[in-house]
Amino acid sequence: MSSDLERRAKKVLSPLPGRYTWLPLDRGEGSWLITKDGRRVLDLTCGIGVTNVGHAHPKVVRAISEQAGKLMHISTGVAKYESSVALAEMLATVTPRGLDTAFFGNSGAEAVEGAIKLARQTTGREASP
Repeated sequence: MSSDLERRAKKVLSPLPGRYTWLPLDRGEGSWLITKDGRRVLDLTCGIGVTNVGHAHPKVVRAISEQAGKLMHISTGVAKYESSVALAEMLATVTPRGLDTAFFGNSGAEAVEGAIKLARQTTGREASP
């Protein structure tokens, strides 16, 4: 039997990405998904941003809340701020010598674009026609 949420979702969400489940989720706790009716389901999907620490980890929630109270987001190409510089500095201490700068991207597409720009800058060549 379809839930109201599933019926509504099918009307407005694209079918292209497909769905593993139509569980009507309320929240996540650690490795568990909690449905609207309180059922606990082990989350084996490895969702973006939760694989390492799980859903709603208190330290992550606190850090997000603190950062959102200061600055929600600004691209590192637009301006610099303490947390992005501090993270880059920390990364430079654990990477091999010569890898002393960081590029923070938001997606795979940005990573590929950054790699292409780096290759062009390093080689002095432009893309082939």
